[in-house]
Amino acid sequence: MRSRQSVSLLILVAILVCSCATPLPPADQLARADYGAQPKQHEKMIREYFARTLRDPYSIVYREITQPEKGVITNAFIDGGGYNYGWLVNATINAKNVYGGYVGYKTYNFLFRGEDLVTVKTPDSP
Repeated sequence: MRSRQSVSLLILVAILVCSCATPLPPADQLARADYGAQPKQHEKMIREYFARTLRDPYSIVYREITQPEKGVITNAFIDGGGYNYGWLVNATINAKNVYGGYVGYKTYNFLFRGEDLVTVKTPDSP
């Protein structure tokens, strides 16, 4: 089971890293990383995030909010680069734009450490 989790983590990290052309952290760094505590209120916090940030939060249609998995998000443009380790949760939603039309389903990546929301990668993020 442990090796299956490791493979899942590496696949997830590879997908995230390939999407922004940042090199993958070395395997030993991934193994030693501190991911923090697993979040318990992630779904509530994600819904609150969208309620605060979207123009029409009442229009949101949720397709999926995944369960937390250990992961990493790069900060290529913050503090000279590096990695943020924590628990990744993906939320796929559809919502209305300023013109009142639905824009189509988009996936947002949330990184948690315990009950702290560390960072959000929006579909438009590099």
